[in-house]
Amino acid sequence: MRVFTSNILKIIVLILASISFSGCQAKSISDEIPTDYSEITTEELLRLYENNDLQATFTLGFNHFFNDDASVKGNVTNVETGLAYLQEAHDKGHMEAHASLSLIYEMGLFDVPTDHQRANQYNLDGAERGSMTGKLNFGLHNLYNENKEIAHKAHDYLFDVASVDNLGGVANEHLAQLYYFGSNFFKTNYENARLFAENCVLFDSSEGWCEFILARDLSHGWGGPKDINRSAELFIKAGEKGHATAMWYAGMNALNGTGVEQDEKIAFEWVKKSSELDYMDAMISLGVMYALGQGTEIDFEKSYNSYVRAAKLGSAHAIRAMAGMYCKGQGRQEDDEKCFSGTYLAMEHGDDQAPLLLKDWFVISDSEIETMKKQRPPQEAYWTAQYPWLSDKK
Repeated sequence: MRVFTSNILKIIVLILASISFSGCQAKSISDEIPTDYSEITTEELLRLYENNDLQATFTLGFNHFFNDDASVKGNVTNVETGLAYLQEAHDKGHMEAHASLSLIYEMGLFDVPTDHQRANQYNLDGAERGSMTGKLNFGLHNLYNENKEIAHKAHDYLFDVASVDNLGGVANEHLAQLYYFGSNFFKTNYENARLFAENCVLFDSSEGWCEFILARDLSHGWGGPKDINRSAELFIKAGEKGHATAMWYAGMNALNGTGVEQDEKIAFEWVKKSSELDYMDAMISLGVMYALGQGTEIDFEKSYNSYVRAAKLGSAHAIRAMAGMYCKGQGRQEDDEKCFSGTYLAMEHGDDQAPLLLKDWFVISDSEIETMKKQRPPQEAYWTAQYPWLSDKK
């Protein structure tokens, strides 16, 4: 299941923006009082507070912790006072006080002890009052809850947010993920997943994940008909937004002429960018492209180094590719022992092409390969010393 850390951080930004808007733009009870509370002095806010102005109560608390642009302040001298104002505003029904409080307790900001349960309750309070930030936060934190009722409530809250400006993109993204992967209480449903992915794309999020998953679905025909051309366009759009996996797909499409005009130079540029963002498949593809001169000059040293990066991440494919370079003397001095041992270890760790290399290069039969599995190959230590994960026998 995909880790959502980056999305949670993105939500914090959205929540802060929402807090800032509600905190600074709410109307007061008198025409003589400015409608933009961000321009009111602390003294004036205190006077309004004494007159039971709920917005002033919230703003006093908010101003303790956040700057005018809703960013977190570096120094907060009186945390207790700020929390007291926010708690009072929350208790009296302020629509967005829960968002500040949940954020502070969820992240443990300002040396406040982290309390996820308390933060979740603030989110629920906000959601039950109709706050979209409350619904979004509760939905994100509870969509995979082990309690069926809570998980369904989280789902319904995210559905409520799905059409809301700014927040809707994230809600659609997580609903799409839910139906792609399924959960204890929601079955995999590619049609629903594609629907939410389509909706997510309409919000034009900055990270490109929605374009990526929709492009992938269109290429496979998941949840609806295939559309290779649109798929290729969406991979490019996601890649332009910095999505590393989409960059690799865009590169492969350009290399093979799938949905776009075939162009090895464009393919190389996409694959190189993806590799620079540490996408392992791109590192391997880049190694191949340097070795074959696809979209670039042949450079066995760069090819080998690209495989090295993938091997450090645990790629058996990369180990086999490097071993093959020892077999053929491509940028390496020919070394049958390193060739054999590297290919053997790649086979042992699941690379399905490694047995073919062993049979073709060393003229070994399937039965001989099975016999070899009971032995250890020469030069094994050369590989395991550099890539310790190869020492874990499969």
